[in-house]
Amino acid sequence: MDDREAIDTFVASPWCRAVLARMEAPGRYEAFESQARHVGNCSHPVRLKGRVVATDVASGQRAVAFSSADTPDGVVYKACENRRSSRCPACADVHRQDAKHLVRAGLSGGKGIPETVASHPAIFATLTAPSFGAVHSAFGDRPRPCTPANPKARCRHGRPVACFDRHRPHEDAVGQPLCPGCYRYSQHVLWNSLSSELWRRTTIYLRRSLAAAVAMTPPELDRHVRVSFCKVAEFQRRGSVHLHVVVRLDGAGDEIDAPPDVFDATVLGGAFLRAVRAVQVAYPIRLEGRAQVARFGRQCDITVLDTGTRAAKVARYVSKYVAKSSDTGGVLDRPMRPNDIANLDKLALSDHERRLVETAWRLGGRSELAALKLRSWAHQLGYRGHVLTKSRRYSTTFKALGAVRVAWRLARARNRRDPWGRPRTIGAVEFEATFEPVGVGWSLRGDPVLAAELHERDSDGRRAYWDSLDEDEWYERMAGAA
Repeated sequence: MDDREAIDTFVASPWCRAVLARMEAPGRYEAFESQARHVGNCSHPVRLKGRVVATDVASGQRAVAFSSADTPDGVVYKACENRRSSRCPACADVHRQDAKHLVRAGLSGGKGIPETVASHPAIFATLTAPSFGAVHSAFGDRPRPCTPANPKARCRHGRPVACFDRHRPHEDAVGQPLCPGCYRYSQHVLWNSLSSELWRRTTIYLRRSLAAAVAMTPPELDRHVRVSFCKVAEFQRRGSVHLHVVVRLDGAGDEIDAPPDVFDATVLGGAFLRAVRAVQVAYPIRLEGRAQVARFGRQCDITVLDTGTRAAKVARYVSKYVAKSSDTGGVLDRPMRPNDIANLDKLALSDHERRLVETAWRLGGRSELAALKLRSWAHQLGYRGHVLTKSRRYSTTFKALGAVRVAWRLARARNRRDPWGRPRTIGAVEFEATFEPVGVGWSLRGDPVLAAELHERDSDGRRAYWDSLDEDEWYERMAGAA
């Protein structure tokens, strides 16, 4: 390719066309960059029209402080706040960072939580799903044979029951069943759907188990201690949900105080394991001709969290799973419609993932499963719920973290002047905003390309900064950020 062809290719690229279109628009590129950074480089912001009216408290005089008609695009943009990176990488990054601070505040304080929680007994646990059939597996940095068995044995569908390949984690085969015909798809989808109920019952069983461990009744326990938790759901390659949970013990009462000394992390860990082993939920329909119950898998990893840097480490660990939940293949980014089911082969799904979605849709049509609303959750393979949930007093909330950002922007805005040219004084002027949505997305077709470029540039800058710090500096800066 000669220089002329390279230039023509660059000019014809979407990025170049987007820049040229913006340079010709009112306000040019500088106005767009200011708006994009205001909404965090969102890919699909909501377009709003309206104005802000200022009223002088002393005189009652009114004036228009801001109008969307005065902006270059004639609208105001608001971030979409979608946590799916396939929809909006920038907003997904904000969600991941908020999740990290939410988890961290529950372990070391900050964001309205007292720092004394760092001394409360706490554990970090991973709850797995049971097996629904043999799948191809990878074993990290030390690969071993996938599924050793008699190499001549065959299942009832004539497929081998063994696999001696040493799979790597990135291989497409990982998570796929050895025999789709033998795989229990209905049980898999229903387990995903019932996992939230399993966890709810686990919190009840934990309270009973904890009371028994210290020779108390559950009502007596409630007068001394309260259980707080934060739970993150992660989709495995096979499409089943694993739960990563932080559990913390607090003293009873309205304040977040330390529990009595008898309730230490070892007692909590033992009680939690007993609760997980005992909890079960009956499947709402008969499977394989008989009644069955849903349980957690045999593997249950529990780590006692000590003080020190535990909060930062666990927060980073949990945020990794929050990030994974927004990027996992097979979990679609919006609810399914009948037309989508008819065209599943056009989506980027493996055969296994497609079967799971189809199974959720088929089961959703059964009247006895109407309460599970499986068709509404077919895009999440039956799992009903948010990627991150918590008890009310574990930590701060996503709403509160968003309010802090809004307050920070308002604090910066107070340095400006009011509509009458006077220095802005708190309480001297009241503002009334009236906006209405008029659409979704940027005004020009190429703007999402520019927003993605700005997001990537900002992300690279932040990543380079944090990577430049050694471990001690990293934890010190994170403590300051909290």
